[in-house]
Amino acid sequence: MTAYSSYSTLPRPSTQAHPASLVDPASHSPALLELVGIELTGPVIYYLCDSVLQIVNAATDGYFDKRTHFPLFCNFADLVISEAEISTSTTLVALVYLARVRRLNHLVIDEDEEDGALERLLLGALVVANKYTREDAMKNLYWALASRIFATYEVSRFERDFLALLEWDLSVSEEDLMCHHRDAMAMASLARAVSRRPARCRQPSVASEVTIRAVPSLVPSAPVSAADQLARSSSPSPSPITLQTPHLRHVELAVVQERRCPQRGPGHLRRGKGIFRQLYDGLRIPGYRRVQQVRGV
Repeated sequence: MTAYSSYSTLPRPSTQAHPASLVDPASHSPALLELVGIELTGPVIYYLCDSVLQIVNAATDGYFDKRTHFPLFCNFADLVISEAEISTSTTLVALVYLARVRRLNHLVIDEDEEDGALERLLLGALVVANKYTREDAMKNLYWALASRIFATYEVSRFERDFLALLEWDLSVSEEDLMCHHRDAMAMASLARAVSRRPARCRQPSVASEVTIRAVPSLVPSAPVSAADQLARSSSPSPSPITLQTPHLRHVELAVVQERRCPQRGPGHLRRGKGIFRQLYDGLRIPGYRRVQQVRGV
């Protein structure tokens, strides 16, 4: 009777569990819960891409220009995060891993492997973070489909190389996450401020009257020669028109005036996968050079 009464006085475990940590939310600080609760908007993705850019530029002596290559890379990151349905917790863990890679300073990129280095490092961080935070993590095959330009074996190689850069240290503490609290919350506040602005009336643009033959938003962050290669690979047109998009002013698109077909609108171009494969068949995207393990370390 006494033993039963002693057991009955024990506190009952909480039935609530946070989906990111799978423990009682009361065990976390309010600031951490606020950080995990932000939405993956454009400014937050920009912060993630900026972390990747700083690491790669440190290893390549500033090879990538922020005004030339960075907008294309942000479009690629936004596509992958949207297609793979990446959560905020996975993105935060990827930020922790990227900060660790920058601190360990093991990344070595040869001159002939600089093109596409941003995309490779981002995919490696997201794949490893996704497999660490989720039991039902997405397979590398679906990561390759989400990227639209990489094969499954390439994604697997990015994952192995990123694990070597981390020295296989995948631990994440609350202090590691809170290091990104100020910057991430500032980006989330910026996104909320932009969303509250009244929408402006848009004027009809030339893009609504033409069919775009090249889709540059997924071009890896290579120099301008890659954009020239895409323009050459597109079908020749009798009367080309040069169009500059407002958010990618450094990329010129060759378009042809045609009648718009209701069966094949812009949505079809976004859903079609063969067009993306057609664009990148001749584009060489080299891999990382494996991190050489030093004997005795």
